[in-house]
Amino acid sequence: MGSTFSSGNNVAVVLTKPTWFPGEMVQGAVLLNIREAIECNDLSLAIAGVERTYWKESRTETDSQGRSRAVTDIYHGEKTFFHVTAEMCAWRDKELVQPGQYQFPFCVVLPPNAPPSFAVPFGPNPYGAYVEYTASVVCHRPGIFKSNLKHVEALTVLGPRPAPTPGLQPSATEEMEVKRGCCCCFCCSQGGVTLQVSIDRDVYLPGEQVLVMVQVTNSSRVAFKRGEVFLQRRLTVSANGGRRRQLDDCLGTVHFEGLSPGATLSGEKALRLRLPIPLEAAARPTCVMSLFQHIYQVGVRMKAGACTSDPTLLLPCGVFARLPATAIGGFAPPSADFWKPTVIGQVVNAVDPAAAIENTGGKRLWLEPEQLGPPLPLKLLKLQVVKPAA
Repeated sequence: MGSTFSSGNNVAVVLTKPTWFPGEMVQGAVLLNIREAIECNDLSLAIAGVERTYWKESRTETDSQGRSRAVTDIYHGEKTFFHVTAEMCAWRDKELVQPGQYQFPFCVVLPPNAPPSFAVPFGPNPYGAYVEYTASVVCHRPGIFKSNLKHVEALTVLGPRPAPTPGLQPSATEEMEVKRGCCCCFCCSQGGVTLQVSIDRDVYLPGEQVLVMVQVTNSSRVAFKRGEVFLQRRLTVSANGGRRRQLDDCLGTVHFEGLSPGATLSGEKALRLRLPIPLEAAARPTCVMSLFQHIYQVGVRMKAGACTSDPTLLLPCGVFARLPATAIGGFAPPSADFWKPTVIGQVVNAVDPAAAIENTGGKRLWLEPEQLGPPLPLKLLKLQVVKPAA
């Protein structure tokens, strides 16, 4: 703790550690340092989880005189999915808080399915998506000309170590029409092709390889020059007004030979390919929220060249971080030489440990994100102050 806190009237939140797991009890204390007596109404603590989205879109506008100009539209969304509050202390009207050091311990249980902290930072990207947790404290002072004392401390929630579903080998099959045309118009049907893709399990870690089985039946009149298996990362962001944007990027590709009309790759001829998951995926694991969905998909695509559609089949898979996310630096507690507080009360959380933020119906969030309904609101919960025994 720096000299700024100790040199004047100030308030701070100190946590026992910077990272936490869902269902774990967040422990810490609110520190109130009073150098000169001041009037205060109350001291309040809030712990919240918020998801945010942000992106920009550029377009060209033309006015009535035919003049064009570039316009940038900014979209953003914000939603609080977890919020608990506590009144740590209250003072009578016009009561002065006397000089001293005061410490208010607290503990708050996170919901067992609290989503992990997540960040696709805006800056190098034209978009941003975040899951953020904060512990904030405000000492409210009477009068509009008196500044409140306040402090916000970030905390990082880690995701549980993923475990594959026993016996589950996700797969997808689809028959697609192959069309040929010119430019962007594909209007002449060339028959159909059946694609089937399956993977050895549903959960992976960065640095591992996905064992992909590919089966293709070419019933069309088109000779495919080559095929490819690829790992796609998809981020879908939504704004509060409902506008949505989808962004895809490819993290790796494995090619295989093409297929002539009437040929098939099935049974003993089915392809078994290994698709590596890059280590960079650890910084952006699978995460599905109300305002954004960040998922990974294994895809297979047949390519015939220009003027012919490319049949493509996508299969979702989960990619999670092998190592805990980098913890956000915490607010260091004051030195023992300086901080000799009066400890006041103990705050315990009234959250039911079985409370859930979202009802997923037993489905994995990242497997069928389009089928998820809106999250069930978690009611605001007041913390109970337990006075120390006399």
